[in-house]
Amino acid sequence: MPIYEFHCEKCGSDFEQLFPSSTARASAPCAKCGARKTRRKLSLFGMSSGSRSSEPRSSTRSSCASCSASSCAGCRK
Repeated sequence: MPIYEFHCEKCGSDFEQLFPSSTARASAPCAKCGARKTRRKLSLFGMSSGSRSSEPRSSTRSSCASCSASSCAGCRK
């Protein structure tokens, strides 16, 4: 089940709620004040495939302070 993020228009709190995919358009009552006037937020997420090629790279020559390789993958031995 996906986790959706919501914002309460009444009290201003942000909260998360699990919903089955079939009810993805549903709104959730506020977890703090119980108000029904909530809106779903746009959520960002990160993911990794587990391979070293998917590691983030720095725009500078070296992302490690103590080496001259172009990525941390070059530091690993």
